[in-house]
Order: sequence, then C-alpha cells, then structure tokens
Amino acid sequence: MLPHRLPPGHHMNIRHMTLFHQKCRQDFYPSSNVKRFTVPNEKIPWTVEYPEYKPVVYTAAALKDKSWADPEINEPTFKPKWNAMDGNYSFSIPLIDKFS
Repeated sequence: MLPHRLPPGHHMNIRHMTLFHQKCRQDFYPSSNVKRFTVPNEKIPWTVEYPEYKPVVYTAAALKDKSWADPEINEPTFKPKWNAMDGNYSFSIPLIDKFS
C-alpha cells in the first residue's frame, strides 16, 4: 500500500519499506544470474520520481505457462487493468490490489 493511501492513523517510513522490500532488493533475481536494477532507499516510495529507473525485463522460467501467473507484459493478449482491483485468478485467493 502506498504511503498516501494508508488508512488514517497509519504511516510508512523508509525503514519500514526497506524491511518490506528486502527480498525484491537483492542484487540478483532468485536462482538466476540476472542482476536487478538497484534502487536506493530514498527512491523506494512510489511517490518519489525516479526517471533513471530502467528495470531489467525478466521472468523466471518456473513461471512460464503457469495459469496463475500473469502473461508476459509484451504479449498482445495481456491487457492488465492498472490501478484497478484484479479479480482474474484461477484459485481461491483474495483480490489483488494493483493500485499504484
């Protein structure tokens, strides 16, 4: 959840976001030799502009053709509903908030 969309009385600081993002902030994608784009702590919040951000295009081979995984972003049939609740899933899980 974004800091500007937190419920009243809640707040999120850089320390909290750093702890929250530890797994995705590793140097390499899991079980690969593909290096992630490094994001400095002060650029973590979505509210901070970061025009230099150019992430690597990477999808783990283990996700290929899985019914529960999103298709590749460049597939013509993939039409994500950005900034909307995603209710398209094949097993019983809560809706996924894709608001940014």
